[in-house]
Amino acid sequence: TDGFTVEYRYPADLPHFAVDDVLLDTQGRLWCATGDGLAMLQDGQWTVFTSFEGIPGSGGVTDVEQAGSWIWAGSDGGLARWDGTGFLQLDEDLTQGGFTASEVDALAGRDDSLWIATGLGVFSLDLDASPFSQESWRLWPGTQGLGIEGFLATPDSLYGFGTGGVFRRDAGAWTVLLDYSGSADSTVMDLALTPDGLLAACYG
Repeated sequence: TDGFTVEYRYPADLPHFAVDDVLLDTQGRLWCATGDGLAMLQDGQWTVFTSFEGIPGSGGVTDVEQAGSWIWAGSDGGLARWDGTGFLQLDEDLTQGGFTASEVDALAGRDDSLWIATGLGVFSLDLDASPFSQESWRLWPGTQGLGIEGFLATPDSLYGFGTGGVFRRDAGAWTVLLDYSGSADSTVMDLALTPDGLLAACYG
Protein backbone atom coordinates (compact mmCIF):
# COMPACT_ATOMS: atom_id res chain seq x y z
CA THR A 1 0.00 0.00 0.00
CA ASP A 2 1.02 3.61 -0.41
CA GLY A 3 2.05 5.70 2.58
CA PHE A 4 1.77 4.86 6.26
CA THR A 5 -0.97 3.49 8.46
CA VAL A 6 -1.54 4.41 12.09
CA GLU A 7 -0.57 1.55 14.40
CA TYR A 8 -1.10 3.12 17.81
CA ARG A 9 -3.32 6.05 18.61
CA TYR A 10 -3.81 8.73 21.20
CA PRO A 11 -5.81 8.50 23.41
CA ALA A 12 -6.59 4.82 22.88
CA ASP A 13 -3.01 3.52 23.27
CA LEU A 14 -0.63 6.39 24.06
CA PRO A 15 -0.78 8.80 27.02
CA HIS A 16 0.02 11.86 24.87
CA PHE A 17 -0.18 12.83 21.21
CA ALA A 18 3.47 13.99 21.08
CA VAL A 19 5.88 11.06 20.68
CA ASP A 20 9.52 12.22 20.75
CA ASP A 21 11.34 8.90 20.61
CA VAL A 22 10.73 5.16 20.15
CA LEU A 23 12.84 2.15 21.11
CA LEU A 24 12.48 -1.55 20.32
CA ASP A 25 14.59 -3.23 22.98
CA THR A 26 16.39 -6.58 22.81
CA GLN A 27 13.42 -8.33 24.47
CA GLY A 28 11.00 -7.09 21.82
CA ARG A 29 9.32 -4.45 23.97
CA LEU A 30 8.31 -1.20 22.27
CA TRP A 31 8.97 1.98 24.27
CA CYS A 32 7.47 5.36 23.33
CA ALA A 33 8.68 8.60 24.93
CA THR A 34 5.72 10.97 25.04
CA GLY A 35 4.78 14.35 26.40
CA ASP A 36 3.02 12.72 29.34
CA GLY A 37 5.02 9.66 30.33
CA LEU A 38 6.86 6.68 28.90
CA ALA A 39 4.65 4.00 27.33
CA MET A 40 5.81 0.39 26.97
CA LEU A 41 4.09 -2.26 24.83
CA GLN A 42 4.65 -5.88 25.86
CA ASP A 43 2.55 -8.94 24.91
CA GLY A 44 -0.11 -6.68 23.42
CA GLN A 45 -0.54 -4.63 26.62
CA TRP A 46 0.51 -1.03 27.24
CA THR A 47 2.06 0.14 30.52
CA VAL A 48 2.57 3.84 31.13
CA PHE A 49 5.29 5.17 33.44
CA THR A 50 4.88 8.69 34.83
CA SER A 51 6.22 10.56 37.85
CA PHE A 52 4.30 8.10 40.04
CA GLU A 53 6.54 5.31 38.68
CA GLY A 54 9.75 7.32 39.02
CA ILE A 55 9.97 9.38 35.81
CA PRO A 56 11.37 12.71 37.03
CA GLY A 57 9.73 16.02 36.18
CA SER A 58 6.26 16.90 34.96
CA GLY A 59 5.96 13.93 32.61
CA GLY A 60 7.61 15.06 29.39
CA VAL A 61 9.91 12.20 28.30
CA THR A 62 12.38 13.32 25.64
CA ASP A 63 14.37 10.15 24.96
CA VAL A 64 14.52 6.43 25.75
CA GLU A 65 17.65 4.30 25.25
CA GLN A 66 18.86 0.78 25.99
CA ALA A 67 22.46 0.79 27.14
CA GLY A 68 24.40 -1.54 29.41
CA SER A 69 21.43 -3.95 29.66
CA TRP A 70 19.32 -1.16 31.16
CA ILE A 71 16.48 1.00 29.87
CA TRP A 72 17.18 4.71 30.43
CA ALA A 73 14.71 7.57 30.22
CA GLY A 74 15.57 11.24 29.80
CA SER A 75 12.88 13.73 30.74
CA ASP A 76 12.13 17.34 31.59
CA GLY A 77 13.08 16.44 35.16
CA GLY A 78 16.32 14.52 34.67
CA LEU A 79 17.52 10.95 34.12
CA ALA A 80 16.01 7.66 35.30
CA ARG A 81 16.82 3.94 34.98
CA TRP A 82 14.24 1.17 34.82
CA ASP A 83 14.52 -1.43 37.58
CA GLY A 84 12.03 -3.90 36.12
CA THR A 85 8.91 -2.45 37.70
CA GLY A 86 9.46 1.30 37.89
CA PHE A 87 12.14 3.92 37.37
CA LEU A 88 14.85 5.18 39.69
CA GLN A 89 15.83 8.83 39.27
CA LEU A 90 19.59 9.36 39.14
CA ASP A 91 19.90 12.82 40.62
CA GLU A 92 22.77 14.75 42.17
CA ASP A 93 22.34 13.14 45.58
CA LEU A 94 22.10 9.56 44.34
CA THR A 95 25.13 9.95 42.04
CA GLN A 96 27.18 11.72 44.76
CA GLY A 97 27.43 14.84 42.61
CA GLY A 98 28.32 12.98 39.42
CA PHE A 99 25.19 13.95 37.48
CA THR A 100 23.82 17.40 38.24
CA ALA A 101 21.48 18.23 35.35
CA SER A 102 17.76 18.68 35.98
CA GLU A 103 16.69 18.15 32.35
CA VAL A 104 17.79 15.71 29.64
CA ASP A 105 17.58 16.47 25.92
CA ALA A 106 19.01 13.27 24.42
CA LEU A 107 20.61 9.91 25.23
CA ALA A 108 22.96 7.59 23.33
CA GLY A 109 24.80 4.40 24.16
CA ARG A 110 28.30 3.89 22.75
CA ASP A 111 31.80 2.85 23.86
CA ASP A 112 30.44 1.16 27.01
CA SER A 113 29.09 4.55 28.07
CA LEU A 114 25.77 6.30 28.29
CA TRP A 115 25.96 9.79 26.74
CA ILE A 116 23.56 12.43 28.02
CA ALA A 117 22.90 15.83 26.40
CA THR A 118 21.73 18.47 28.86
CA GLY A 119 21.59 22.23 29.17
CA LEU A 120 24.71 22.01 31.36
CA GLY A 121 26.65 20.18 28.63
CA VAL A 122 27.32 16.54 27.75
CA PHE A 123 27.68 13.99 30.54
CA SER A 124 28.91 10.42 30.13
CA LEU A 125 28.42 7.46 32.45
CA ASP A 126 30.77 4.47 32.50
CA LEU A 127 28.35 1.56 32.18
CA ASP A 128 30.91 -0.86 33.62
CA ALA A 129 30.96 1.07 36.89
CA SER A 130 28.37 1.99 39.50
CA PRO A 131 26.10 4.93 38.61
CA PHE A 132 25.96 5.72 42.32
CA SER A 133 29.63 6.76 42.40
CA GLN A 134 30.79 10.23 41.36
CA GLU A 135 33.85 8.72 39.67
CA SER A 136 31.63 6.92 37.13
CA TRP A 137 30.44 10.23 35.65
CA ARG A 138 32.11 12.87 33.50
CA LEU A 139 30.95 16.31 32.39
CA TRP A 140 32.79 17.00 29.15
CA PRO A 141 34.60 20.37 29.19
CA GLY A 142 33.65 22.77 26.45
CA THR A 143 30.25 21.22 25.75
CA GLN A 144 28.29 23.68 27.89
CA GLY A 145 27.74 26.17 25.05
CA LEU A 146 27.48 23.81 22.09
CA GLY A 147 23.70 23.43 22.20
CA ILE A 148 23.76 19.66 21.66
CA GLU A 149 20.20 18.33 21.71
CA GLY A 150 20.63 15.00 19.93
CA PHE A 151 23.13 12.25 19.15
CA LEU A 152 24.01 9.92 16.29
CA ALA A 153 26.07 6.90 17.27
CA THR A 154 27.87 5.19 14.36
CA PRO A 155 30.30 2.26 14.35
CA ASP A 156 33.21 4.72 14.19
CA SER A 157 32.12 7.86 16.00
CA LEU A 158 29.62 9.65 18.17
CA TYR A 159 28.12 12.86 16.82
CA GLY A 160 26.14 15.56 18.56
CA PHE A 161 23.84 18.08 16.94
CA GLY A 162 21.52 20.92 17.84
CA THR A 163 21.36 24.69 17.95
CA GLY A 164 25.15 25.05 17.77
CA GLY A 165 25.60 22.83 14.70
CA VAL A 166 27.20 19.40 14.33
CA PHE A 167 30.03 18.04 16.48
CA ARG A 168 32.12 14.85 16.56
CA ARG A 169 33.52 13.33 19.72
CA ASP A 170 37.26 12.87 19.38
CA ALA A 171 39.81 11.84 21.98
CA GLY A 172 39.23 14.15 24.93
CA ALA A 173 37.22 16.77 23.04
CA TRP A 174 34.34 17.55 20.67
CA THR A 175 35.27 18.81 17.18
CA VAL A 176 33.06 21.31 15.32
CA LEU A 177 31.96 19.99 11.91
CA LEU A 178 29.17 22.50 11.19
CA ASP A 179 29.11 25.79 13.10
CA TYR A 180 25.68 27.32 13.65
CA SER A 181 26.68 29.24 16.77
CA GLY A 182 26.31 32.60 15.01
CA SER A 183 22.90 31.80 13.51
CA ALA A 184 20.23 32.37 16.13
CA ASP A 185 17.39 30.99 13.99
CA SER A 186 19.21 27.89 12.74
CA THR A 187 19.44 24.45 14.27
CA VAL A 188 20.24 20.89 13.21
CA MET A 189 17.20 18.69 13.76
CA ASP A 190 18.68 15.28 12.89
CA LEU A 191 21.67 13.46 11.39
CA ALA A 192 21.95 10.40 9.17
CA LEU A 193 24.99 8.46 7.98
CA THR A 194 24.89 7.83 4.21
CA PRO A 195 27.40 6.23 1.80
CA ASP A 196 28.45 9.77 0.85
CA GLY A 197 28.92 10.94 4.43
CA LEU A 198 26.81 12.69 7.03
CA LEU A 199 23.47 14.20 6.07
CA ALA A 200 22.19 16.97 8.33
CA ALA A 201 18.54 17.98 8.44
CA CYS A 202 18.52 21.66 9.34
CA TYR A 203 16.01 24.33 10.24
CA GLY A 204 16.93 27.70 8.76
